[in-house]
Amino acid sequence: LRAPNPRRALRIRPGTMEGPHPHQIVGYSALAPEERAALEAARALVDEQIERDARSLSVDLMDLLRHPAVEPYLLAAVHDAQSDDPLRRAQFAPASPRPFVKMPAVLEQAIAGVQYEMFAGLFADLNHAWLTVDHRFFMWNFEDPLGAFVQFDGLDQSIVSAALIRPPAGAFAEEVPYAVLLATPLEVTVLGVRLLGGGAGSGPRVELFHTGVRVLTDNVNMVKMVGTPSGRIFMAGADGFLYELTLRNTTSGWWAAPAAKRPCSRRLERVRHFVWSALFDANDPIIELMVDNERQVLVTLSRTGTLQLYSLGEAGDRLTWLCAKTADALRAELTHAPSKCVRRGAVDLLAKDIEAATNAPPTAPAAPLVAVSAIPEAISREVQLVVTSALGVRIFLSYGHTAASQQLHALCAHAALDPPPSGLGDAPRRADADAGGGFGGLAGGSAFG
Repeated sequence: LRAPNPRRALRIRPGTMEGPHPHQIVGYSALAPEERAALEAARALVDEQIERDARSLSVDLMDLLRHPAVEPYLLAAVHDAQSDDPLRRAQFAPASPRPFVKMPAVLEQAIAGVQYEMFAGLFADLNHAWLTVDHRFFMWNFEDPLGAFVQFDGLDQSIVSAALIRPPAGAFAEEVPYAVLLATPLEVTVLGVRLLGGGAGSGPRVELFHTGVRVLTDNVNMVKMVGTPSGRIFMAGADGFLYELTLRNTTSGWWAAPAAKRPCSRRLERVRHFVWSALFDANDPIIELMVDNERQVLVTLSRTGTLQLYSLGEAGDRLTWLCAKTADALRAELTHAPSKCVRRGAVDLLAKDIEAATNAPPTAPAAPLVAVSAIPEAISREVQLVVTSALGVRIFLSYGHTAASQQLHALCAHAALDPPPSGLGDAPRRADADAGGGFGGLAGGSAFG
């Protein structure tokens, strides 16, 4: 917490259960009475919410959505310097267990020389950030103060997406714990990742090497790629189709290609996309791709707001299309959902997203839904998916199952939350196709071709 008077610097000292209070403030006696009251009230609020969250760990998320508690700490987080309420005059400052590390200077120079496209993201499993500048690929440890980085520049086409996956056993001659996929408009290249010893507290260092494995994309931009724990790789094409990339076992023989790409979309979907493209000179690219490893489910999200659900089978070795649902259908379901589960204004905001996407010009397409994430079973057994709209509405869905069995068969919307409070003002939070693709577009390029 920051004191209302910015000239007074406060230091937060961690405590223990037997020692001082965990939020004991050094220099507390030097504060003015009104500042003490504000900080004491803020501390009481934080402690109360921590205790409430600890008690709710055993409560299903849907129960919390059905019986919402008053959330004064969210209101208090909205900064209002002119408010009579001392809690609104205070500010919540972000905290991190480790300091942020500045991007290496060499990468800043590379960014300054971008010519076509640039994308960025995180490989959380390795504590690394990644950056593409045209045909070059960079990785660096965002917790390493030395600023060490690795680079790969063996491609001659601009990179449109990158992904970190676990390759299947036996895919390479040596044991490779991770692999990096780099997609260009012409091919997908597979890089191996070696983990080396690292410094204290900074995690392992990484080394990239070319595996020699490439697969042609037939001039389709693969805007999103994800892997499963068993080594399966799925790719979302800008042409609106779902693909699977298979890495062959090294014992398959010299006659077998090291990798292969196959379309996974249904024939009906392929016909529909072909007719749509021929008549309207447009397509519906897949902008988000998510694998729910706990439930063996794959979900795709297209730019027009269509969700498609696939089952991977109990062993994760199949791919069966189950159902599809549009953003309009989600809005209709939320309209008839219990009022306790749908916050005020959420459905109206979703309707605005759908209208904005429908009326967007072809030169600047917009997506009504921009993100999709799985909800762990430890958090909820009633809802399994959360979808975020362009304006920040969060929609909670279940996969659904038949009464006689546990076979998935439908996507059902159960609850919706308003966008979370933001301290960045009331500017509209729109998302274009690049943001919907899950990439931090740092330049004016588009991966959708």
